[in-house]
Amino acid sequence: MSLSMEARHLVVQHASRRDVCALARVCKDFQVVAERSLYNTLYLSGINATMSLCNVLAGQPRVAAYVETLTIAVMDDETTGEEEISPHFPEYWRSVGAGLRSAHRLLHLTIQVDFIGNSHHAWILDGCQFRLRTFHCDLAWDDHLVGFLNDQDELEDLYILDFPYPADADIQVTPAEPQRPLFPPPPPVRRVVSPVPGANSLPKLSILECPTTDAVSVLVPRRPITRVKTCFATSEVEKKRRELTALFVNLRLSTRPLLSLDLGDSSYSADCSLNFLRHCVSANRTMDKIRYLGTLALPVDGRERLRFYGLLRGLPCIECVEVEVTDWDPPPMSFLALRAITNELRLYCRTVKKIVFVYDFDRVVITVLDDGAGGYVLEEEHGGAADVIWREV
Repeated sequence: MSLSMEARHLVVQHASRRDVCALARVCKDFQVVAERSLYNTLYLSGINATMSLCNVLAGQPRVAAYVETLTIAVMDDETTGEEEISPHFPEYWRSVGAGLRSAHRLLHLTIQVDFIGNSHHAWILDGCQFRLRTFHCDLAWDDHLVGFLNDQDELEDLYILDFPYPADADIQVTPAEPQRPLFPPPPPVRRVVSPVPGANSLPKLSILECPTTDAVSVLVPRRPITRVKTCFATSEVEKKRRELTALFVNLRLSTRPLLSLDLGDSSYSADCSLNFLRHCVSANRTMDKIRYLGTLALPVDGRERLRFYGLLRGLPCIECVEVEVTDWDPPPMSFLALRAITNELRLYCRTVKKIVFVYDFDRVVITVLDDGAGGYVLEEEHGGAADVIWREV
């Protein structure tokens, strides 16, 4: 008497991975259920192990069809980063490409390249037939990567580490009254502009994490982007102001209201944060649904902090803010100090239910309990869950 499919799923769900491997080899009734469990979600690290499993996927399409979530990690201690030094490295990427081309039902793909070196390997995506939902990629931005993105009509969540798009490539200054030049104009300077996705590509993209605001200008317009995490490309105050203005111009071109915006900076200041908040409040149609906003330098001066709260009140749906308090002396990282700041902020912004405090690289999350008693939960984070709140609020 054979077990029902539900019973087999329960057995595989509660068995160890070693036992599931054994079931797949020795019991034909369990083969499909066991193989689906083994290959549904894969995390590949180590050059030899990754090549071996990718060769299995390339050689056995039946097994490759089970893969829905795949992470490929190339760690710094596994290679020198120079292809010429390691003879196995080119073969490694060819094996990865062959495995990807066989995984037709892949939905979630992460490629982590954890070393400084040549990352121009997006050609491994050429010929892939899968339609992803999420794609997190550390590969260099080039024609191969753009060509792949042009075919991803189901992609909702995109993370890219590299985007060398020149910030001033599209800026043109036209004189008010054309004048005849006294001398022939110099020949035009030819810019090498990185490739960009087609205007009708990525029609479902809603979550974007990118290295600079230059990528926002290319990937947000005409797409239903609701959550954005990016960073200033410059540290100069005046250039940063222009960059901030351009950022909000491009955010307005999203086809849906923004829910989360996380804007990183190399150095946080109260003036820049207040300017950031002014842009948020003035962008009514873009920011009237915003729930998460960061990262903002919380002013030390009491008057500036009141201006900060006053501007924050202009965002009626705000639920979570991430504030930088590294410049505070002494640092307000004790529970009593954090609770006092939280109470102060909520005097003006009752909609805020969660605050992420950042001091240097440490994060502390204060969550307001919805118990009617005004209780709080404090969680210390070192990256981890605090880094993904902007995706979930």
